[in-house]
Amino acid sequence: MKGYSSVILDVDGVLFDSNTLKHDNIRKAASEYAEGEKLEEFLSYFIFHNGLPREIKIEKYFGEGTEISQSLLNRYNELNQQTLMTVDMTPGARNFLMETSAQMPVWALSGGAEHEVKALFEKNNITSFFKGIYGGPVSKKEHIKKIPIQQPCLYVGDSKVDYETAQLVDAHFTFMTRYTQFDGWADFFEDKPEVTIIPALTYFSRI
Repeated sequence: MKGYSSVILDVDGVLFDSNTLKHDNIRKAASEYAEGEKLEEFLSYFIFHNGLPREIKIEKYFGEGTEISQSLLNRYNELNQQTLMTVDMTPGARNFLMETSAQMPVWALSGGAEHEVKALFEKNNITSFFKGIYGGPVSKKEHIKKIPIQQPCLYVGDSKVDYETAQLVDAHFTFMTRYTQFDGWADFFEDKPEVTIIPALTYFSRI
């Protein structure tokens, strides 16, 4: 891929069509501990902050280190374990990985649990394409400080957290729209012409 020396990729909504499934799972898990306005407020916060580790988001509403937070987290992890392996890769993702990893280092950076991400990659036989696979409970902003990226670096994500993380290392941020849950993305990026907007990773097969 011309113009770059390294690549960082988000996972949910970029490599895998997993955002909707995870939304369903967190709703099921949280419904056991909240209802009505509190439930909807929590879900809105959880989805808007896609890219943050789940532990941070759950403890924001249910308390740090509380029994409810731990129980909700365990239930959410359990639902993901039961369902996550069924999700599909996004259009063009496998070809993008094959072509790009042959030219430069590629890292995966996820807000999802690291063990889940690694299991999903193994199931889909894509682990070998990556120099490193990073996920929660450590945040993306902490992980990216330790990644030996080579500039210019491309960062493809689908959340506000991804954009903020890319800014920390002066990576060229590309926002992928097809599976995003960031409802206000068009307004947010309207005054950021340096950001590239793409529907899916198939975009890169045309340049």
